[in-house]
Amino acid sequence: MPFRRALPLAFASDTASIGLMEIIDNAFLLLVPGAMQAGLGEGLFWWSLGVGLEIAFLFALPLNRWLIACAGAATPSFTPTTRRTRITERWSHVLPSQN
Repeated sequence: MPFRRALPLAFASDTASIGLMEIIDNAFLLLVPGAMQAGLGEGLFWWSLGVGLEIAFLFALPLNRWLIACAGAATPSFTPTTRRTRITERWSHVLPSQN
């Protein structure tokens, strides 16, 4: 895929993933009593931040998988099958014969 075509796709997918993670993380911080007022030296701040990001990751993972699948559909010349074929062709002198 040419760089000029890949760049907008990368920005769009990155923005969607980060945006979703921020929304989920901030919503979790609002639900934890005292998390918004906790300072950097308090365990509550770090605990709520860590747990919030873990929860956000669980929501962002399916989104990222979907975005990767969409990008694969948009770039049919680079599917997992063609990638496997390219790797096999590149390393055919090292790989055992598949007769």
